[in-house]
Amino acid sequence: TTIVLCTHGVVAVGNLGDCRALLCFCETDDYGTAESHREITVAHRATDPAEKARITQAGGFVLNGRVMGVLEPSRAIGDWDLKRNPKSRHAVSSKPSLNVQVVRKNDTDTGGSGGKGARSTAGRNSKRAEKKMGGARLMNAMHSSAGGADLPRDPFMVIASDGVWDFMTDDEVVECVQKSTRFGLDRSEPARRLVARRRR
Repeated sequence: TTIVLCTHGVVAVGNLGDCRALLCFCETDDYGTAESHREITVAHRATDPAEKARITQAGGFVLNGRVMGVLEPSRAIGDWDLKRNPKSRHAVSSKPSLNVQVVRKNDTDTGGSGGKGARSTAGRNSKRAEKKMGGARLMNAMHSSAGGADLPRDPFMVIASDGVWDFMTDDEVVECVQKSTRFGLDRSEPARRLVARRRR
């Protein structure tokens, strides 16, 4: 499960399980414009060393890459059959990972292009988002000293389950979405193309 809140140039993400989100954007430097992306969720899998250690400390075990030999995601909202079992009650956690990223465009900042006002605006937005999320610990609250990337065009986000990520690389997913948005196609077209490519 992944929940995303976009407000005032800030993207706040909470996720639980193996549904991942990629934030994709363009950055301009002295060498021109380059497209890039970064994962803004944490994939909770039983094979992850940190998750495996947590499961073991909680009294559970990992067998064949699955919690108690049953569940591949190490965190989930449901799966009460495991949570009701005293031996695995705390092995499958319901605690989400939280992340905040500042994403802005110079032409929408009140302080002008890259100026002090832009930095202070991004900082206030980040603090406002942190307060709204109950003071949760932020992983990568700002991804540059200026409080966000200077984007020549709007960023986009891809949210998908392991049915996509297990069969396509991050680069393949981003490329597929980019191609389907360059020609002003219907907004649901990127999702349709991802599903079609996944089925090949």
